Amino acid sequence: MAHYFSYFPEIQYAIDGIGGKIQIPVTDITKRFRILQLLNDQESFYYDYHVKEGERPDQIAHKLYGDARLDWVVLLVNEIHDRYYEFPLSQNEFDEFIRKQYGSVSSAQGLTHHFEQITQAQRTLSNGTIVPERRLIVDETTFNSLPLSDRREVTAYEHEERNNEAKRRIKLIDPRFIGQIIRTAGRAYR
Repeated sequence: MAHYFSYFPEIQYAIDGIGGKIQIPVTDITKRFRILQLLNDQESFYYDYHVKEGERPDQIAHKLYGDARLDWVVLLVNEIHDRYYEFPLSQNEFDEFIRKQYGSVSSAQGLTHHFEQITQAQRTLSNGTIVPERRLIVDETTFNSLPLSDRREVTAYEHEERNNEAKRRIKLIDPRFIGQIIRTAGRAYR
């Protein structure tokens, strides 16, 4: 991730010092938006990717692009600003997060986060396509009025686990275009 900012230019920033204004060099992070603009204009650059258990952005970059230093591309294209809380956690990291948030895994498993009404059960079509279950968050009164088959109590653990699993679905730039992105990044930051 340290290489991400190497593509950004430095600008002089004036701050008030003891002897008057002092100019210090700082990284110009506003240039990031030029790359995002390019990426967002080219949907055909992308494909879907499922992050495997324990897989890190640098490992994905190495596997796909042959260079672990391109982890910034994986994060940038998915608009991930905080690698530790916006990227999927490994099981060990997730368990540690649960302990910090809720005291223990068993506490999180015993704590109701919200109630859901199942509006459509999961089903498999004749062609093998799985239509996922559809749910709606409801209040406790509505929940209690529903038949057992149409409701679900979601624990804090389940809620956090769903959130973590949803982060596994990311998009990546097709390796055929990574050179163009790097060249554009270089031009944008000169």
